[in-house]
Amino acid sequence: MKIPKKDRIKEIVRLFGYGYKVKDIAKLLEVSKSTIYRDYQDFRVNNDSVISDILYRVDKKDIKKSLESLGYSDICVLSKRFSCGYWIQNKNAKINKLIPFLSQFFYFDLSPVNFNRDDIKKAYFRKAKKLHPDMTKINTNKEFSDMKVMYETLLKTINLMNSEVI
Repeated sequence: MKIPKKDRIKEIVRLFGYGYKVKDIAKLLEVSKSTIYRDYQDFRVNNDSVISDILYRVDKKDIKKSLESLGYSDICVLSKRFSCGYWIQNKNAKINKLIPFLSQFFYFDLSPVNFNRDDIKKAYFRKAKKLHPDMTKINTNKEFSDMKVMYETLLKTINLMNSEVI
């Protein structure tokens, strides 16, 4: 029973939901176990709600520690979705690639799942109002300049993500 990949992925997710094991799903769909794993990984990478669920478990204040508490498959999904070290086999090395990427978004209180340039610009201006030296009574020049660098870096990252084929 050869079925198209899109339908196969739906069937794999459905069968996993019923508690089927990988080897049983592979027999039913007449494909290899590695195909089941790959298709399920593709589903998780491209599903915004799965990514949001994983990111919900990431503490914005201690990104490294919370990423370390995630399973290897979740780290692989994040690194593949955001093109951050998905070719690396080591969990800690993947985490080290994800930290700078996620910290840029978390700094501006943005979700890396659903965003656009306008969201980034609005978040930048919100943060700028809080940190601008003329708006605060304390010296925030360093923080303000760091924020501007973070904003420019985030825009470059977004440009790279848009130019890559994920």
